[in-house]
Amino acid sequence: MIDFEDGRVSVRLSETTYYVLQQDVAAFCFFNNDGSYNENGFYNVILPLLHLKRTRERERLRKILEKRFGDKVKPEFKDEIFYELDDVFNLVKFDDKKTKYHQAKIDIRLSKENMQLFSEMFSVLALRKIPKSTYIRSLLNQYTTLRTDEREFLCYSKQYDELMKIIEDEYAVEYYNGVSEEILFPLVIDLCCYNNEFYVIGIVFEAKKVILKSYRLCEFKKYKVHCTDRKIGEAFLDKAEEIVSDFLYYEKSEWYLGEKE
Repeated sequence: MIDFEDGRVSVRLSETTYYVLQQDVAAFCFFNNDGSYNENGFYNVILPLLHLKRTRERERLRKILEKRFGDKVKPEFKDEIFYELDDVFNLVKFDDKKTKYHQAKIDIRLSKENMQLFSEMFSVLALRKIPKSTYIRSLLNQYTTLRTDEREFLCYSKQYDELMKIIEDEYAVEYYNGVSEEILFPLVIDLCCYNNEFYVIGIVFEAKKVILKSYRLCEFKKYKVHCTDRKIGEAFLDKAEEIVSDFLYYEKSEWYLGEKE
């Protein structure tokens, strides 16, 4: 049975870390239906991904340690020694126990799914008398060491993979653009060199007009896949490729490519 109180975590952070997190909530489009910031939703997206990222990093380190030192340690001591060496990974790279600058504070309520994901780690921390907030702060500190595009990709890696598969299959998506539903044929997901943000770029047919449109990747939270064959002339695709290669979609979000026959 899940203890929902165990899913509540208050974390003290440096002002710098807090500022980056608050900035990303807005920059990566985490909003409630009423337009307010959905901070809790943001944390429930990034924390499990950071936890899994950390777990993979520790597993990779464990394999290296075992390969290099496995035959130099007595079998009866191996698990205990490697466990302690694994933990050095956290201490060396993300330890902040000696800092005195945790002036900001955030309150997080983990979702039921994330409580289950973190339950094993929280149990280990409890045995070692380490507050779970220490681990969460370590993850958030790690998050803020990433570049802007790495942070955005972390938040929307699932959408990125789904959209890349749609592009590969040459399908369309039904997407609400904030005003109306439209059928968009995604062509590419591009990282803009000017603002370091990801854009989904595709073609929309409006009557006979062929329009190239670009949207931020973080805007693609909800859409439906249309298994419709993409029938776009090579001339239109060539124009679209030129606009993408020159990052012109950064200047404006719509480009008229011509009339469809």
